[in-house]
Amino acid sequence: MRWLGVAALVACVVVAGAGVRAPDGRPGAVTSRVAIYSQVSAGAFHSCALTTDGTGVCWGYNKYRETRVPAGRYLAMSAGSFHSCALTTDGRAICWGNDHQGQTRVPAGRYTQIAAADRYTCALRTSGTGVCWGADRYGVTRVPNGRYRQISADDHVACALTRAGKAVCWGDSYNNETRVPAGRYTQISAGSTFVCALTGGGRAVCWGDEGYGETKVPPGRYAQISAGFAHTCALRVDGSGACWGDNTWGQRDVPPGRYTQISAGFDHSCALRPNGTAVCWGSNGTRVPE
Repeated sequence: MRWLGVAALVACVVVAGAGVRAPDGRPGAVTSRVAIYSQVSAGAFHSCALTTDGTGVCWGYNKYRETRVPAGRYLAMSAGSFHSCALTTDGRAICWGNDHQGQTRVPAGRYTQIAAADRYTCALRTSGTGVCWGADRYGVTRVPNGRYRQISADDHVACALTRAGKAVCWGDSYNNETRVPAGRYTQISAGSTFVCALTGGGRAVCWGDEGYGETKVPPGRYAQISAGFAHTCALRVDGSGACWGDNTWGQRDVPPGRYTQISAGFDHSCALRPNGTAVCWGSNGTRVPE
């Protein structure tokens, strides 16, 4: 679900969900009017975004100060359940917010990607090795040996892509989340209890829990995919958005238009328009900062 790094500024995923409410208080889509963003990440009950000058911005639930971004310039942002993480311009990773399970205590080193999950965090070192820290439920912090080009993490499962495009997943397999279908992939996104990936031809493949239809991919070719808590969102090759799965809060109802990035959260979703404005839809959050 959540994997964010330097490459993710072009095609990124993200992360479970903080949503938005329309000005009248009802669930609905809210668009930023002024701020121009290069990346957005939907977390459990908050969201984060990166402005074009490298400033980090987070909004929504703030009990653990997960929306209070430390001063600095960043290359990527990732919103988790109750904590947030970012990569600095010199490759350092920093995290803030809830630290009850050590999810914000970043190991020393330099990183190219970071993924804030539920109670843990994963990242890719500059060497391509993966590392995860925090709560180790289901073995989610035990990264298999190898060199990777992408990493993604969520509640029950974490995944990575090798440099050859092979997908590897670890953690809970109650819903067969770690049983990756054979093939080579260009992107992978771990959801709460399911996983989605894209093939080189733009075909989307999802596996694991399908209680809400989150693994039932609509026909079409896709350029980016993001697995959320119980729904999935993706960008078609023409830039239009599509979401499937749970729609209790309208998190599946993508506003019309073209987008450059999409992120599925817990009960909301967010996306970036070509002009850099952000739009979020669903429930349980606040307005996108203007």
